[in-house]
Amino acid sequence: MTSAFLTLLLSGLVAIISVAACIAVVRRRTADVRALTEKLARESEEHRESEERYRLLIKNAPNAIVTLDAQGNFTSINPFCETLTGWARHEWIGRPFLAQVHSDDAARMKACLADALDGRMTPIE
Repeated sequence: MTSAFLTLLLSGLVAIISVAACIAVVRRRTADVRALTEKLARESEEHRESEERYRLLIKNAPNAIVTLDAQGNFTSINPFCETLTGWARHEWIGRPFLAQVHSDDAARMKACLADALDGRMTPIE
């Protein structure tokens, strides 16, 4: 065997080993992507189920539950709030919370709203 032939043979073996290594990396990465995809699908389903439990809890709660945006306007109310007040949901959405508060309680509720927006819990009695 000539040295040129051996060089060619070794070059071919190096190329085969390089391709095999690339294939192994691709297979590992494919397995990683598949595992992450399955994990994401599971977590997505768990999140969907959690959202559904939350929705049902709010919908069926025997208490008035509302959400407000950062400006203090109503963004949602639950059915009990509609029943309690006699106002339909569309009559609440976008209205300012503080406009619904009695003037004697306005300063305290404004402070409570500011605390909530800052992430602090203020007990309301």
